[in-house]
Amino acid sequence: AEEWLYFHKGTAQATIFIGGGNSRTIDLVAGDVAVFPDNSGHYVLNTHPTEDLVWIELYKSERVADISLTQWLALTPPDIVASTLKISREVVDKLKKEKQLLVQ
Repeated sequence: AEEWLYFHKGTAQATIFIGGGNSRTIDLVAGDVAVFPDNSGHYVLNTHPTEDLVWIELYKSERVADISLTQWLALTPPDIVASTLKISREVVDKLKKEKQLLVQ
């Protein structure tokens, strides 16, 4: 689903991956808005060493699917991940296939 983010507090850096080697990284501050297209991989990084990052996400869909990067890599054939990222198979095998919750 298309995802809209409003940044309420803090500073961030967001990177979006659209496929075919296309990516873009942007810096964001409180008051900024970012829009990520359908089916795009992306992440948001808090760039402040002590201040919290707070944002609101809105989705243009009744149904949203979410997967973490670690889970995505863990569910990809391990030989592909290891060779693409140039890491050992042992490292890939330790990745969690279940989504890890930040807050419960």
